[in-house]
Amino acid sequence: MASSSNAPTPNKNNTLMRLLWDLKLSRKESFEQLKKDKEQSDIRIQEHIQRLEAREQERESRKRGLSRRNPSQKKKTPKIPKFYGGSNKKIFLEWEAKVEKIFNENHVNDQAQVDLVVLGLLE
Repeated sequence: MASSSNAPTPNKNNTLMRLLWDLKLSRKESFEQLKKDKEQSDIRIQEHIQRLEAREQERESRKRGLSRRNPSQKKKTPKIPKFYGGSNKKIFLEWEAKVEKIFNENHVNDQAQVDLVVLGLLE
């Protein structure tokens, strides 16, 4: 009569224990990796939130008319005199010289110069 036993033999038992141990290590390594990934993700989220907050503060500063480079100082737009000379060339040339001097002193860019001159001529 042959003995049929379901009990594992010592070799099978060792192999099973080794597989379980490897599985445990693998799960532990996976868990550690997940923890590291979560920490890195949290850091990236915090950095993103800080960038968004800085962008929002910059947007608010621009709405209030503050300069990007020096938030404590409002950007000044120079006032130019209104032109009331009609079609008199001499008065126009004098007005133009005054306006040019103001632009040079205040380092006004070209587009702003056009806008200010148009306003000075229309009003």
